[in-house]
Amino acid sequence: MKPLSRVLLLALAACGSTGQPHGGGRMPASGTMMAGDSMTMMAEPLIAPAVALLDSLGSGDAAVFSRYTTALPPLLKAMQTDLMHLGMHRDSAYEALVDSVRHDASSPVSAEAAARFRRVLSGYTAMVGRGKRG
Repeated sequence: MKPLSRVLLLALAACGSTGQPHGGGRMPASGTMMAGDSMTMMAEPLIAPAVALLDSLGSGDAAVFSRYTTALPPLLKAMQTDLMHLGMHRDSAYEALVDSVRHDASSPVSAEAAARFRRVLSGYTAMVGRGKRG
């Protein structure tokens, strides 16, 4: 074998190996979680504190409202991420409801706004339940 051929052969062999097991330890692409796959749900630890803040909003305390409006965007993003990783497709009605909750966070929370937030949580819980069952 000629020296140039050996160099090319070694270069091709080196390109094929990453030194890591197949997949490189990365998380599967969006929507490819299979039933039984382990995945930490990002929104779960954020839900109870947000609901507690929502329940406390009736006091009219500006500090509680400030904490609620600060907690809401990361919670909604975490919920969206969880549903995406489970491969759950949200319908337009659910998306409109989430958008209205985002909009509600910019003004004092009314009973209607609180009810919308609770519907978003209920929809999320139902979709995650379906997604975990496969």
